[in-house]
Amino acid sequence: QAKRSIRDTDEVLLVEGYTDVISLSQAGVQNVVASSGTALTEQQVSVLDRYAKRAVMLYDADEAGARAAMRGLDRVLAEGMGAYAVELPEGSDPDEYVQEHGGDPFEDYISEHRKDLPSFAYQRARQDGELETPEDRVEVQREIIESVARIPDPNLRREYVSRTSEVTGVPDSDLFRMLEEKREEIERRNERRRKREQ
Repeated sequence: QAKRSIRDTDEVLLVEGYTDVISLSQAGVQNVVASSGTALTEQQVSVLDRYAKRAVMLYDADEAGARAAMRGLDRVLAEGMGAYAVELPEGSDPDEYVQEHGGDPFEDYISEHRKDLPSFAYQRARQDGELETPEDRVEVQREIIESVARIPDPNLRREYVSRTSEVTGVPDSDLFRMLEEKREEIERRNERRRKREQ
């Protein structure tokens, strides 16, 4: 039922439960689907890729929600789609938010608070106190670049490296070196997998 709206907007909103989908749909937000409480799978993302260019994860403002959003962003980027996350206000889920504020304010909130993967990961690391030491900061940079390395399109990878440079303040030449290492690692893993499957 959401296909037409997803195609029209080039964007799909991903929520956890079917009650969120029903409430949003009743409030006029049609381009929304739920993973129904399970982790987003490769097959689900592959289906969504047929209809949308971007996926926006809406997640609960807790540790489990943030981890699920990060895994979802990785999976969506690996499929070659744009990936964004939106943190709803503390203690609020899409169903409650739209019941209280309505469809248009909900859509405004989504467009104002969406974060791409580098911004989301860096903000989360800051909130969790993971940017206190040089070692911590480099580890966070590596984790972001590991996600970026999974993007199949080299042009999109380059854009994400530039964005990571903006967010972290690290020169993009250093990040590109990290990216090359990660890409080589991924290629080696894929090669081993191909040999095992033969």
